[in-house]
Amino acid sequence: MPKENLEGSVAKLDELQDLDADAVKRDTEFKTLFKYKSVAAMLLKYAVPDFEKYTLQEIADSILDIRPRNPASDAERYHSEIDLLNEESGDSGGKLIRMDLVFAMQFKLKLPDSGQIVYVNVTIDFEMQKHKPTEYKIVRRGIYYGASLLRDTLTSAEKYENIHKVYSVWLCNFEFLEQPESEHSGRYVHKYNILRNYYENSKYIYEQDSDADLIEVIFIELTKLAEHMQDDLAKFLDVVFNDIDGLPKYMEEKLGVAISDTSLEKGVSKMIDMTKYGEVMYAKGNADKNKYAEKYAEVRAAQERREEKIETAINLIKMGILTIKQIAQAVNLPENDVIEAKNTITKKESVKNDT
Repeated sequence: MPKENLEGSVAKLDELQDLDADAVKRDTEFKTLFKYKSVAAMLLKYAVPDFEKYTLQEIADSILDIRPRNPASDAERYHSEIDLLNEESGDSGGKLIRMDLVFAMQFKLKLPDSGQIVYVNVTIDFEMQKHKPTEYKIVRRGIYYGASLLRDTLTSAEKYENIHKVYSVWLCNFEFLEQPESEHSGRYVHKYNILRNYYENSKYIYEQDSDADLIEVIFIELTKLAEHMQDDLAKFLDVVFNDIDGLPKYMEEKLGVAISDTSLEKGVSKMIDMTKYGEVMYAKGNADKNKYAEKYAEVRAAQERREEKIETAINLIKMGILTIKQIAQAVNLPENDVIEAKNTITKKESVKNDT
């Protein structure tokens, strides 16, 4: 995008003027980086207890691909973009919600007694919350998101036995607890799930039940990372949000696979470019450097979302199953864009045949 066009687009994003620059910066970094398999694998391994026993490679490999892939190396395999699921949940009769990053996973397990191979499905949701809501409690929203994800694990014709567990992980740029002086005020990770319980002698007794343990919602306070740098989770998130230049080296050390010439390297480069652009505009005295960087990010993000939709449309066109109208509805694009994508495919095939 030419610089003059970029500056013109940036100038139109007035709604960002009132947002906290650091909070918006973290939101942009989150949406740019956590859509990659290796980065998502780290967050799951370090934040979700159920994933601790798996290696980062096993977690990354368990993220399901929707489109066909043929990675040429381990680097391309682990550092590729995730095929995200529909971020909207709800119907005409209920509240429609739009989630940030939603994707599916499938683990291959061998039963210890019989040796039988079984496949375990899970759904993952990552959320970035910039500001603490004042009209409701964030826990309620998180539980609602988890319940919505759980409902979406079944289609109308499926049986209840096909329900699988869902995880919703929230990165919060604010103090989570309502009572900062509570006994848990020093903690920065807060987990909520469903437990079986009994009430005896005026006390509750809680037990874990695998049949009920279907929703897990985890809230992580980014404002407390500095106090917990002994934890892998805090170290990882600190690199992502506070030391983006150090992320390539960190990823290689942890995963054993460099990010050079991969999709993740492009994502990291974009974040660095956004920051540098903000610094240039700040040096010229035009605006706060963080806000300019984030406005730049918004413009780029909108452009990338459209490119991703077009890529999905092209894949659907090549499958030859859906009509132009159906594809347009499926990927939320104007029909003219889908027709243009089809014409592009036709032209490429024509050139290929001529040669």
